[in-house]
Amino acid sequence: MNRLSLAQQTINEADALESIEAAAKAGFDAIGLRVISPAGVLAHPPVAGNEALLRKAERALAESDLAVLDVNSFWITAWTTRQNFLPVLDAASRLDAESVLTVINDPDLARAREVLAECCAAADPAGIKIALEFQPYGSVRTLDEAVAVVQGVGMPNIGIVLDVLHLYRSGGKAPDLRSVPADLLAFAQLCDAPLAAPPSPELRTEARSRRLYPGEGELPLFEVMDALPADITIDVETPTERAASLPVLKQAQLAADTTREFLAAWRSR
Repeated sequence: MNRLSLAQQTINEADALESIEAAAKAGFDAIGLRVISPAGVLAHPPVAGNEALLRKAERALAESDLAVLDVNSFWITAWTTRQNFLPVLDAASRLDAESVLTVINDPDLARAREVLAECCAAADPAGIKIALEFQPYGSVRTLDEAVAVVQGVGMPNIGIVLDVLHLYRSGGKAPDLRSVPADLLAFAQLCDAPLAAPPSPELRTEARSRRLYPGEGELPLFEVMDALPADITIDVETPTERAASLPVLKQAQLAADTTREFLAAWRSR
């Protein structure tokens, strides 16, 4: 059975405490929590480095029985150093997170790999993984590029976030997953979408606000699930404009219910 985690992006405008409450009430097993936001993204006060918010989140998690799949999103840019990572790592450790979701937005991949390796070395003693996400509009655009970066870092505590939408929008296919060693996949982010991609300038907007719930679109999600490790954690990332005006709990419940229905259909074929 796959664990289900609620991705922060699904309930994008909720703060950490609202997210924890919604995930618990919707019956998720785990949650992704935003503790720091990339530039230009609407955000509540950052949890990383904020003692009062960290204590509130710790208490809420203790009462919920939720695991923290990841804290997000740590972006590596041309100006990022190990020092920028330390408050995020501290928040991840305090919240008992399994991983720090990381994105590379530096065109100099050799430089980015060095920073990534330093982050891995800092996180390893705490038992925390780095979960690298590739995006077709970022510096690491494809699954193959992500595999190359992770293998180039060569640390045991780094893996890849497999976002199904990013896989298909970057030209990948479900069979490509079979060539990736299972221990390189940190977790999978699940959603649906039309098979035809929007114009390139709209890819980021689609990813952040125009996804569909699993089973509603045209992506070959059964094939994707068949190709993934059987016990991989499913991070439900389904931000959609049509649900954005609903209460946070309703958004979380829709994401949970549709994903459970999809997984039941996949397993019962």
